[in-house]
Amino acid sequence: MKKLYLSFKNAESKTTRIQPKTAREGLTKEEVVKAMDSIIAADVFAQAGGAKYVSAEDAYYVETIRTDIF
Repeated sequence: MKKLYLSFKNAESKTTRIQPKTAREGLTKEEVVKAMDSIIAADVFAQAGGAKYVSAEDAYYVETIRTDIF
């Protein structure tokens, strides 16, 4: 199973991440950048010290493999 992680810089230049519940595999860089830019532009997430998502940092998949023992 692959999970998508989106990393942003916040107003304090610290990294924050979100993991969408569902994400299509094989997304292109252009699709992800457009989605991340939309999240930033929406400005609906706040935290103490300023905006939670100010700039896109990176995006990546993490693949988890389950191996049954019995």
